[in-house]
Amino acid sequence: MSLKSALPLDEIMVKFDIMKSTQSSLFTEIWQRHMKNAAASVKRKERVELTIKDIKTVIWEPAFSECKHLLDSLRDRSIKLREVDYYFKSIQQDMSWQLKSVYNGVNKCINPNFTQSSLWIDDVVQHMQEYWSLLTLSKAASVVITLKEKLCLTGDFKAIETLVNQVSIVWI
Repeated sequence: MSLKSALPLDEIMVKFDIMKSTQSSLFTEIWQRHMKNAAASVKRKERVELTIKDIKTVIWEPAFSECKHLLDSLRDRSIKLREVDYYFKSIQQDMSWQLKSVYNGVNKCINPNFTQSSLWIDDVVQHMQEYWSLLTLSKAASVVITLKEKLCLTGDFKAIETLVNQVSIVWI
């Protein structure tokens, strides 16, 4: 391998160090998933090792692109609720910190002089927490409706039935 062919790896390592320094489990999970996919791909091709090109195109670029896309979809509120659950359900406690860390890391990789505010993240996190609260309330309402039916309860259950039957949730 020549020094020239190693240059893309050097660039990746610098950016990887920036992203790793965020200490975000969100980035780590995305990175590890892409590493596992790359390992499976190498196994299918019956090769023993990854090339520098593989590291760049099969691990780094997809992982970085996924982080960037995730942040963009959160910022413009186009993220799907199943994606919210997929990426964030396990990190609810420190979600704001995780997102701010990844946001800062991604932007420093793009522009080393990055100083843009990440205040929008607090609003997005609040919406995600409200979504999960609504899901919890909906499950509780389902239990009430089940009890109503099994115990033949009467009364005005319209608000509870509306909550249970709500099909779509739109972020404001």
